This record gives sequence, C-alpha cells and structure tokens, in this order.
Amino acid sequence: MFKNRHIITAVEIGTSKICVLIGEGSPQGHLSVLAHGESAVESGAVCKGEIIEMDRVTRALDEAIEKAEYSADTEIDSNNLYIAITGSHIRSMRGSGHVIVTGESRKITPDHMVEALKNATMVGIPPECVILNSIDANFVIDGLRRIADPEGQIADKLEAFAHIIYGNRNCVENFLAPLRELGYDTSIPVFSTISAASGVLTDEELKNGVLLVDMGAGTTEYMLFHDSGAHASGVIPVGCDHIANDLSVGLDINNISLFRKMLVNNTIHSRKENGQAFIEIEGNIGTNRKIPAVTIEKIIDLRLRELFNLILSQLQSTRMLPFIDRGIVLTGGGALLPQVREMAGSVFEMPVRIGNPIELSGAVTNLKSPRYGMVFGLLKHGERDRQIRKSGPEMIKNIDRKLISASRETMRWLKNAIKF
Repeated sequence: MFKNRHIITAVEIGTSKICVLIGEGSPQGHLSVLAHGESAVESGAVCKGEIIEMDRVTRALDEAIEKAEYSADTEIDSNNLYIAITGSHIRSMRGSGHVIVTGESRKITPDHMVEALKNATMVGIPPECVILNSIDANFVIDGLRRIADPEGQIADKLEAFAHIIYGNRNCVENFLAPLRELGYDTSIPVFSTISAASGVLTDEELKNGVLLVDMGAGTTEYMLFHDSGAHASGVIPVGCDHIANDLSVGLDINNISLFRKMLVNNTIHSRKENGQAFIEIEGNIGTNRKIPAVTIEKIIDLRLRELFNLILSQLQSTRMLPFIDRGIVLTGGGALLPQVREMAGSVFEMPVRIGNPIELSGAVTNLKSPRYGMVFGLLKHGERDRQIRKSGPEMIKNIDRKLISASRETMRWLKNAIKF
C-alpha cells in the first residue's frame, strides 16, 4: 500500500486532547500535512503527562486516528508512526564519546562524526529507564577547539558531546500501550520538546541560542539550544490545569472545568478588554458571583511567575543562560494566555515570542496555533528520522544536520550501519 508513498503519522496524547496528524514526505524531503484528527480526553484520564485511565485514552485515540485516516483517505503506516512522550519521569544527561581520526590525510569525515556520536550515546542509565533521544551538542577537535560541524578539519582525535533524553521504561511503555491495543506495534517514541523544536524554531534561533518552553495542560517542558545543539532540558509537572485549580481554590468556586474553559477561550482577557471590571461566575450554591478581573489575573500571574522562576532556577546551574542570544519561544496551549509573554520576559529579562508552526504546508490549514506546534514538529521530526534510516553512509552530508535527534530505532540502525 505504501510502496510509492512516504506516509508519516504523529500522535500527541495530552492531558486535555489527543491529536493525530498524517503527513506525506516527498523524495526531495518536502513534507505535506494530509489530515488532522482530534478527540477530547476525559478529565483525569491523563494527569501530569502520565496515562491514568488506559481504556479511556485508547477509545479517544481510536477516535482521533479514525478521523485522521478518513480525512487523509489513507491508512497509517505503522513503520513511520511517532508518538510524543512527556512526564515528570523524563531526565537528561550529557554523553561524550570520541574516535581516533585515521587515514593519511587525517581529515574528519561524516563517518568519523557518526562514530563519535554513536559512542557518546553509550552511557549508563538506571536499569528501569530507557533512552528516548539524543541530540548533537557539539564536537571538540584534539581536546582544544569546540566546533559545530568539524567535517573536513584535520585532527588526530574527534570528541562528540550529546544531550541524551531518557525516561522510566514503564511510563514510556504506557504511552505506547494504547497504540499497541489498536494494532500499531512499532510506534517510535520522541521527547515532546524535541518535537516542538522542529515545529516552531528557526535555524537562526537554533544556531545563536534560544530557550524553548512548551506549556501544556498538565506539564511544561523546556529545552535550551545553542550552536544547533541541545544543552539543557527538563519537565515541570505544572501546566494550565494547575492555573485552573488555583482559580478554583483561590476564589472558593468548586468548578475547575469552568476555569479550564475560561482559560482556553481567553474569556477573562476578552471581557476585560470589553470594559468589564468584574467577571460573573456561577458560585457553589448556584448563585452568580462577581469577581474582580484583576483578582483573577493576579492568581494567574502568581502561578506563571512561579513556573518561570522554577525553570530559571534549574537553568542557572547549567551556566548556559548567557548563550540564549535569541531569547525565549513559548509554544503549547499555555502560550495563548494573554499575560504569559510579558511574564516570561519579566522573569528571564529576555525577548519573548510565541511559537506557531513554521514551514506548514498541505491540505490542513487550521494548525497555525501554538497548540499544534509540538505535534506538527513531531511530524517533521518523523520525516527527518525516516530519511536518516533510509539513507546510506553519507547521511550527514545529504541530510540537514539541524536538530538531528536520533530516535531509538535510528540509534539501533546507526550502531549497525557504520563500519570501519
């Protein structure tokens, strides 16, 4: 069925929604989005990036896949099916490896680069964990000079450094389980922020330094890039649902779902822009209460400031903050909160922009929102990953090395592909 077509599928299982994108890659590397399927996730089925109610999630996933396949008029290719992984169990570490440059000319070749990167991923992680992805950080020549692309340089020794993402094996398997239940046994997991980076960051930002923050309903992920490599990442188990809970507790109104809808629909800001100083909300006993808009905004501001300060605190130990030359990019549903851009800029003292999907093309036109930055990026990542796995030894020459993040399947392929 797929002999002459390169069908790629991206799946996002979020706290509030499941999203499925089907795309098609061309031999020239162009990606076109064919279809978008989406279904709501029942409250409590996914919490803080972890699946709690497997049956409910499986039903919602089946619905989203059915919508996408119907719209695309094609079935999913299970060999090119990618799923985003998040959760507080995700960790990262720096891996290093080297290779001795042989040959009369002692020039560094793509094979040397791949071998060094392969060795950089040979790290020890806890036995209950599994490596998800690794991203090039940088190379060092002869222990003296750091360089992003050493091809053609003369050297005796090439060192590679990689940012390695790993997570709890069972938590990762729980994300793959709904797909297996539906008959898709070969899905490939990818850390969600790697996906988001592919979807919303520019080449210039990746090169000159940028902090990406993906704000979802249950979690917030971040990753710091410089010289087109990753240098720090993390998952904070706080998202927009926690803001809704703060509003419910702070205002003593036991209706979290109402506040979720108000945040999603931007109700508070819209009413304030229309001159309404008070927001009328149904109280616990059925009577309406008038809440000052500034009170609601203050509660939201406090949570956002706490969140950004927590990310700032975790990044300070990396000593990479001075390398964020292009500021911060916010994506995910939380990026649509009116005050989030100003708050992030205030905490980090950097310029901030909202990350919408870039290089978006195809029949689907309703994805130009930060809500879809991650899942669209996962589709782009899948197409790049497919090219790497299908290419020959000259892969690094022939494929854009920007943000090459090896999936588990690609890493297995690399270990068997490079022979000296």
